[in-house]
Amino acid sequence: MPQTLLALLALAILTQLTFSQQQVTIKSYQTQLRDEFSVAASGMLMEAMELLAARPFDAVSSPQQMINSGLPNESHFGVVGPGAGETDCDLFEIDLSDCNDLDDFSRDTWWPAEVELSNGHTLPFEVKVTVQYVEGETPDVPVPGPTANKRVVLLVRTPLLVQVGPFIHLERVIAYDPNKAAADCVQYYASDPAHADDLERCSTPR
Repeated sequence: MPQTLLALLALAILTQLTFSQQQVTIKSYQTQLRDEFSVAASGMLMEAMELLAARPFDAVSSPQQMINSGLPNESHFGVVGPGAGETDCDLFEIDLSDCNDLDDFSRDTWWPAEVELSNGHTLPFEVKVTVQYVEGETPDVPVPGPTANKRVVLLVRTPLLVQVGPFIHLERVIAYDPNKAAADCVQYYASDPAHADDLERCSTPR
């Protein structure tokens, strides 16, 4: 009888040790997996941020508006967020005919995205974009606007790590640059003979 109890005790201890070792292995694997996803997601978010920063600061500073009305200042800027017909924008598509300013992509929903691996497989992600007016002196405090600064916040998550939630946060304050707006306008219409005489409007203040 004592030998049987000792055997059962030894079996219980062995089971507990095995279970503990498995838990450590699982946590190590989850940490490694999250690290791999973080590396892939970070690169994707940096690309997304650069795409957003390359967009016109506001709808009124887009080439289409400036060729007609001239170079705006911040008093002409509107509210942030997509306007009519701008609800189906693709974050990773560069198309100035629609969704032409950076805050057209600010919303409460998540964008589907993916990262292609070297073996041809892809990792699925979801990206959330928030754009808010801020003052240059206090970039962490949203204001009603308009101002010459917009703070862009990107969050990312993946359906493969549902228990983790958003795990990468990228933030940047983008300032209105009238020189960039004028250059974008000229570049957009430089090859259009119909607007050859209108290019000066790109740099003419309203």
